[in-house]
Amino acid sequence: MAETKAQVRCPFCTRMADPDKVPGEGDIICVQCGLNLLTGQQIHQPKNARETPAKRRRPTWIFYAAAPALLVLAAAGAAVAYFLTKDPVKEAAAMAVANNTLEAKHVLDAFIEKRPDDVPAHLLRGKILWKQQDYAGAAEDFEAVLVKEPRNEAAATLAVLSVSRLKDPDRQEALYQRILEASPENATAQRLLALTQGTAGDYAGLIAAVERISGAAGSDAFLLQMRGAALALLDRRSEAELSFTEAVKTGDDSGVSTLAQGLLASMNGDDEKAKQLLGTVQSAGPEVSALASARLGLLHVARGDYESALPLLRRATEGGDRKEAAFFHAVCLRQLRLTQEAKQALTEIRDAHGEFASQAALELALMALEASDVDAAEENLRQAQAKGSVSAKLQTVQGKVYLARGQEVEAQSTFKQAIQTNANYAPAHLENGLLYVKRGITDEGIAALQKYLELAGDTVAGGVPEVRLLLSQLQHTDPNAVAQEAQ
Repeated sequence: MAETKAQVRCPFCTRMADPDKVPGEGDIICVQCGLNLLTGQQIHQPKNARETPAKRRRPTWIFYAAAPALLVLAAAGAAVAYFLTKDPVKEAAAMAVANNTLEAKHVLDAFIEKRPDDVPAHLLRGKILWKQQDYAGAAEDFEAVLVKEPRNEAAATLAVLSVSRLKDPDRQEALYQRILEASPENATAQRLLALTQGTAGDYAGLIAAVERISGAAGSDAFLLQMRGAALALLDRRSEAELSFTEAVKTGDDSGVSTLAQGLLASMNGDDEKAKQLLGTVQSAGPEVSALASARLGLLHVARGDYESALPLLRRATEGGDRKEAAFFHAVCLRQLRLTQEAKQALTEIRDAHGEFASQAALELALMALEASDVDAAEENLRQAQAKGSVSAKLQTVQGKVYLARGQEVEAQSTFKQAIQTNANYAPAHLENGLLYVKRGITDEGIAALQKYLELAGDTVAGGVPEVRLLLSQLQHTDPNAVAQEAQ
């Protein structure tokens, strides 16, 4: 019986080798691939080898050479996927919420450069710019939204707020007109347009606009207040008073209407009524209270009652940015001989280069003259000249400086120039009259002092009682003056 040979599986091609088909003793040949299973050598070309070449493994170096390129491609693919799936506006919004506004704006700048018509991006960037107090940039973003969505109420409101900070009436009016073209029913734009017309001095246009709005929606306190203010500025005071009275009747609890009535009474010269009305709004909101205190204080200043004016003006300065109240508060300090406080307050106002800087410098010059410090007076006078225009007060102070230097002729000439600049500036007549008397030119002195008392009116300020006494003495000692008085 023939011995059965063990079958062997080829480890290369996984086919079974035929033990009966061996070329020699001890050899086991794979009939499929021709591999000698004992030696591992290729004995003969397997069948079909020509038709199907054996697979060859690529060298490893090819992979390493291609790896960087594959990584670049993979990164690019990932970037595209990230760009397609992420929302830069939401990302910037999250940054803004976290107060990282600079980075948020940077993200939005890059996004808007590629997508200039994206409304949410412009809205968000506009809000960020507003927060950064870049009102011009914020307005541009909000107006860009209105180009795409003219009836976007949020963008319209934000644009209005931004433009209002730019102090540009022409741009404000153009924006309000544009909003109203798209949304004629926008009450806010209607009112702001009316206010802009008033700010530009078109009071008749303001009244017409208010009446047009009132005809469509009815009057309220705000509209009546605007109308009253415009009428007052047109010197139609009885109509203005009626408008403010109607505003009070609407239930205005802000105190604005009563404040306006008090200011109007002051304009009409009815100081008692003004004081009564202004006194009733002292407990109103801070803005109204500050305005009322300022006006009441100025009424007391006009009458020379500096003690009553001082606390009112101090309260007005504490209620907000009240440059006028701050200046007259300093004047009160000076008149009450609180010299150090007055000097400090006036110096701050002078050095702030604001609208009252020149007047503060003149007050400091007068204080220096009172202290016989002529050099300091001249220095403050120079600063006043540099900070403001020529005024009767400036010329009067200049005359007093000449007088302190002993230059009486120059001083007299300068006082006359002050009177020519403003014939109703009482201190110029006072200084002119006193210098005439000093120089022995009594008739002219008496005439000038009489004019001063006429302009000073019912006040205890400016040495009025002393001037009355001096004038009485001059008239009784000068025959010509007595004869003129008798006539």
